[in-house]
Amino acid sequence: FFDDEENPRRRVILAVPPVNVKQTEDSVILTADIPGVTENDVDIEIGDNFVDISGERKEERKEKEEGYFRREVSYGSFQRRIPLPTEIVADKSEATIEEGQLIIVMPKLKPSKPKVTKVKIKKA
Repeated sequence: FFDDEENPRRRVILAVPPVNVKQTEDSVILTADIPGVTENDVDIEIGDNFVDISGERKEERKEKEEGYFRREVSYGSFQRRIPLPTEIVADKSEATIEEGQLIIVMPKLKPSKPKVTKVKIKKA
């Protein structure tokens, strides 16, 4: 997950967080792995049939052992557009971050029953 010049695959993982989309009877639940990212570093936008997730990851690790000192800094931005399998109610959606995982719960739009009108036929 580090932005590593020698390993382009790691840069791709950081730029495109892995995502899962699951449907329940009442909602669509999207989870994305974004370790090292806080709620202040992520933007979520929900459209008619998609979710956009973008943000920036900043992480610094220091280790010190018996005369050995190491400092690793990792940073980079990411952006992802995920299509949704059904229409949802965007303004009732909720998002949380738990243990490096973004969880977005989006209630499904209840389909309205088609209105049927009976028309009388007049005699000609």
